[in-house]
Amino acid sequence: MIDFTKLNDEELLQLQKDVNDYVSDKRIEEPNFHLHNSIQVQDSSYVNPDTLIPTLEFKISVNKENLQDFRTLWENYYNKKRQFFGYHRSLPPEKQVTVDIKHAIERKFTDYLDTVFPVIHYG
Repeated sequence: MIDFTKLNDEELLQLQKDVNDYVSDKRIEEPNFHLHNSIQVQDSSYVNPDTLIPTLEFKISVNKENLQDFRTLWENYYNKKRQFFGYHRSLPPEKQVTVDIKHAIERKFTDYLDTVFPVIHYG
């Protein structure tokens, strides 16, 4: 254990720099588990016999077990990251995982719509 009271200012600054460099270089391994393949999008179309209006319905389904696994793995990852790096201005881990799930579903649905209704994207 280092006795900080016996170190002069220059030694303390050097020690702080070494610790900051170590923390910034530390990599916490991300879980290799994503929801993209667990999300299914299906469509059906029909004509309403009363109004004769054509209707297109989309059904988005997510495997519940994979969703729970994703939540557990990524919440643990965000907890470790938050504890180690001390992020105070980030979302709490459980909320960050919920945002990730929402974005994964949105991405999958957008990809599906791009295949059903191809659009030219100008960049």
